[in-house]
Amino acid sequence: MAVGAFDIIASVVLIILSGLFSGLTLGLMSLDKVGLEIVIKGGKERDAKYARVIQPVRDNGNLLLCTLLLGNVLVNSVLSIFLANLFDGVVGALLSTFLITIFGEIIPQALCSRYGLAVGAYTAWLVKIFIILTYALSWPLSNVLDVVLGREIGTIYSRNELKELVQIHTMQPGSDLKDDERGVLLGALDFSKKVVKDVMTPLDKVFMLDRNTKLDFDTMAAIFNSGHSRIPIYEGDKTKVMGLIHTKDLILVDPDDNIPVVSLLQFCGRELHTTFPDDTLQTFMGACRRQRQHLAFVKDVVNEDGKDPTYTVLGIVTLEDAIEELIGEEIVDEFDHFEDIAKPETFISRGDRDKALIAFLHGAKDSPDHIEKEEMQAICSHLSSNLPQFFRHDIMPIHVLKELIAKSELVTIEQEEVKKWKNGEAESDQDFIIYKRGGQLEYFTLLLEGKVYIKAGSEGFETEVGPWTNLGVRSLSADNPSACDFDAAATEDSIRYIKIKREDYFNATAQAKKVKGARRSIDQL
Repeated sequence: MAVGAFDIIASVVLIILSGLFSGLTLGLMSLDKVGLEIVIKGGKERDAKYARVIQPVRDNGNLLLCTLLLGNVLVNSVLSIFLANLFDGVVGALLSTFLITIFGEIIPQALCSRYGLAVGAYTAWLVKIFIILTYALSWPLSNVLDVVLGREIGTIYSRNELKELVQIHTMQPGSDLKDDERGVLLGALDFSKKVVKDVMTPLDKVFMLDRNTKLDFDTMAAIFNSGHSRIPIYEGDKTKVMGLIHTKDLILVDPDDNIPVVSLLQFCGRELHTTFPDDTLQTFMGACRRQRQHLAFVKDVVNEDGKDPTYTVLGIVTLEDAIEELIGEEIVDEFDHFEDIAKPETFISRGDRDKALIAFLHGAKDSPDHIEKEEMQAICSHLSSNLPQFFRHDIMPIHVLKELIAKSELVTIEQEEVKKWKNGEAESDQDFIIYKRGGQLEYFTLLLEGKVYIKAGSEGFETEVGPWTNLGVRSLSADNPSACDFDAAATEDSIRYIKIKREDYFNATAQAKKVKGARRSIDQL
């Protein structure tokens, strides 16, 4: 009985050791040296702590491997002897195979493959004891492996393997790597392969000015609408670039002077930087840093029979082009028109707003009795920018705002009519007096042209306001209509303004809420 009890206890201990050796062989050997270094320097605090404990044991991979395998073989051999004492023949063989396979291999390896760091850290002290105990055999074997196979250096990934690793990691559940971060990583890995010709803008698509172009209002508006901060100047042919000006150079230029571009170029011209189409973007960005430039002209050699080689300009490349390739996505600046894919409304970028305003100012309209497209864009821009609490896109989408403006009253009063009203010859004060103190604020007014006389406050403060002034803003408040505490009336000039009724405004906001609610319901489906 005593012998049987001892054999059972010894068998249980040996099965546990067999599982430990088997599990640690898989768990510790699967912890790559490079991977451990990564976890130590960049992993979570707990994982980094585990990795620091394991690293000294894992540092000599061949010695660790020989130790664990020797221990595993030795334990399994002794286990078979003890099981033979307990069971005879076929039963002993089957039971031995079952116990070693289930409890000595499958279960411990399954656990260690998932929790290798934790198990390895908690058993590192035991592994060190096993190394000492088996050192006489494991050390010579490990040296032979070092000579034959070489010392373990860890896993090193190629560029394509790293790209695939990033892709796979991003798609895994629980990954904290976002799609835009993935784009940056993939762009950086491919960046050294990209060349200038892959991202350059062809010359026929570059906004340029001839040296003899007059800097009048039309030209200045065209420069503004281009959205570019640097304008190349050419002579005769676009390939004959002679200089570069910055839009900030135009600040002190009076469009009425009609000075030629070449005159400005003599004082404000910038040095031209060039690059070749086969230069890498990495080389180009290095040149940008050294030369403190943002734009370079792409030139190439032209070989013609019987003539000396010459250079021709193919296009331009900017620092923004290179950065877009590096981060793997477009940079949307204030002059880019874009749409929010998640929402059907088109948003008005800052560049679109400014272009609309330029087009409106350039239109030279003589107070038309309707609102044109450019003016509508400018009005929407003004309201959403200056009164966001009432007109920003999440409260009132752009299409709803345009409908509201289109149905609002547009008042146009010519200068002669104003003079008649001042002389008492007008039939009524309607439209000439926009607001009267003591009355109800039933509408909001946006002054588009002309000037309006304002008298406000208990002391009767008097002033005049000009175009793009907001009047009666409190009428748009959700509170009950308040009393007007100022007077507003026409002066000597012609005036033009729109009146948005309080009732129409709240109807428009209610419509916007219904549209949002319907879209939210569709999204939930």
